[in-house]
This record gives sequence, C-alpha cells and structure tokens, in this order.
Amino acid sequence: MTDVDLPSGWHWGVGEVTGGSKTYWFYSNLRFHYRGQIYTDPNQPWTVNFYEETGLTDNGDVKVCEYPCKYGTFESEEDALWFVVTTAKELLNY
Repeated sequence: MTDVDLPSGWHWGVGEVTGGSKTYWFYSNLRFHYRGQIYTDPNQPWTVNFYEETGLTDNGDVKVCEYPCKYGTFESEEDALWFVVTTAKELLNY
C-alpha cells in the first residue's frame, strides 16, 4: 500500500498489519493541515478518514478534529487509495 505515491506535500506515516486487519496513516507536511487514516478488517470494507489538524497538545503531539472532514467507505483497496490521492490533492489545492 505505501508504495502508492501520494501527491506532493503528503507522506505515508505509521502502518500496521495484524491478522487480516490493516491500518495506515498519512499526513501533509505542512503544519496544521491534515492527517488521514486508511484501514480495513477481515471481511469489512476499506475506510478512509481525513482529519484537520487544530494545534498541539501540551506535550507537543498534534491535535486533530474529533470528526473527519472527509471520509469514505470502499469495497476495494484500489478505490480507497484513489480516494486518498484525489482527496489529498483537493485538500491542498493541487
């Protein structure tokens, strides 16, 4: 999955695969923009969430909005990745 190129300004972060579950995080490299998550569980659709960054916590971690600003559910990994790439371009106005 992380071999898929993200648009300029976006990067893959931490990913985890356990059993049939897969979770990957991605983020924009501009401070206080967006972070996202793409994940699936066995026999479940792929889910993509984009969260707007809102600042820093007291210990320096990035805070994000409680609810995603963009999201979608997809039957295939290919469709979910298409949504990640096209939404990432849209959010940073590429």
